[in-house]
Amino acid sequence: MKNKINHPKIKAAGVEVYGYCRVSGKDQENGHGFDRQEDAIRNFATFKNFQIADIIRDVVTGANEWADRNGFNRMVKAMRENGVKTVVIEHQDRLARELLIQELIIRDFRREGFTIWSTEGGELTAEDNDEMRQFRGIMAQSDKKRLVKKLRTAREHIRKTEGRCEGIRPYGELEGEREIVDRIVAMRTAGKTLKQIVNELNNDNVPTRVAVRKIGGQIVTPQWRVTTIHGILKAAGIMKNRIHGRGKKNVAAGIQNNPNVAQHATRKPHSSGGARLLQ
Repeated sequence: MKNKINHPKIKAAGVEVYGYCRVSGKDQENGHGFDRQEDAIRNFATFKNFQIADIIRDVVTGANEWADRNGFNRMVKAMRENGVKTVVIEHQDRLARELLIQELIIRDFRREGFTIWSTEGGELTAEDNDEMRQFRGIMAQSDKKRLVKKLRTAREHIRKTEGRCEGIRPYGELEGEREIVDRIVAMRTAGKTLKQIVNELNNDNVPTRVAVRKIGGQIVTPQWRVTTIHGILKAAGIMKNRIHGRGKKNVAAGIQNNPNVAQHATRKPHSSGGARLLQ
């Protein structure tokens, strides 16, 4: 479902509301998270005699919980224009993972004259619900921290005992890749440059791991790159941490000597203070 906001024109019986769903990663976008949240919102709306104007979805992928809220921000903009004043969510942690962000959103909703209902926690914007809402938020945040710590410990144990735990498997471990790695190593051992290796692989149409894809109506075949070859050779133990003669020290020196780059590299994050979250 795309975040195209429907502006209701005909008032139906009951309070009109928006449903809001959020997942915290691209890998959850096609999972059951959205469907579960939407089912809960629709059942709650039926129970409360709410009329759903639209259900908005967001995938918040980064560490900044506000960076990927395109759907949420467009929903708020629509609410200011069409008179819908109420949002229904499955649980208060669907507003945000952090209690502080939850409270700032609720504060701004109160200022706007909007209300937020949770299918599990009642009206979150009600002032007489502050203590219970904050208690639930603290407990949920604490449970999340314990879960994250538990999973991190388990992953570290697996890495120590089995060598790796998750993530993209190194090139050479999938079927058919070992022969290509051997060929790359042989060419490098024979004295060929990284660029020469890249050109030979591309000229021979040796497939990369990235699949052929269609972009703008045209079939695009991914090409080998110098950085990819460098990574493969480094993993094979025959390449130092250096590309085109530029090692880590040289790169660091380049940053320090370039005032524009150094400024961005050392800039401190901007503090919003008491600024509003809602745009």
